[in-house]
Amino acid sequence: MASRPSATGKRKDLSASEKVQVIEYKKENPSAGVRSIAEKFGCSKSQIQSILAKKDEILEHYGANKNAHCKRARLSQLKNEDEATYEWYQKARSKNIPVTGPMLQEKAKRGNEELGDATFKASNGWLDRFKKRYNITSKVISGEAGGVSEETVASWKERLPSILSGYSPENVLNMDETGQFYRALPNRSLAEVSKQCTGGKSPKKE
Repeated sequence: MASRPSATGKRKDLSASEKVQVIEYKKENPSAGVRSIAEKFGCSKSQIQSILAKKDEILEHYGANKNAHCKRARLSQLKNEDEATYEWYQKARSKNIPVTGPMLQEKAKRGNEELGDATFKASNGWLDRFKKRYNITSKVISGEAGGVSEETVASWKERLPSILSGYSPENVLNMDETGQFYRALPNRSLAEVSKQCTGGKSPKKE
């Protein structure tokens, strides 16, 4: 609420929000006179008279500016949440975790809920715009980048010739285990167009 005038008698110009307060105060106190309202808000009687005369215009202008501010804040919130979702996506893919569209949508939806916006739906339209913005598409996962380290592969390449030297070619066989991959991850993932889409070791139980 605006302060009362100082001891010097100097009056101040009221801000847009203070003008709205004047209008609301007059509405709640219809018998209040211009002089008493001016003293309460620390301004001149002419200001109060002008505010009350243009109250509809002032309220309309204030509401439009407030809505514009809320819209800008909303767009800023969406931008920040999109960036947070993309950061989560990058971390997941850096660990060769497959990421699907529904996973991104759920992550964005929960992020907005944490910010107090329960109305955000993370629609398919939002997902399409998100993928286009970050140049992401769906790809088939190739290989198990996280299965065996490159150091282990290099070591066996050096050791294998000496191990096989005592065997004839017809006695050298390649065998691998057979497992039930009922807990396997998806064979497709969202990936950036310029990057290879690799996966990790598939979980299984024999």
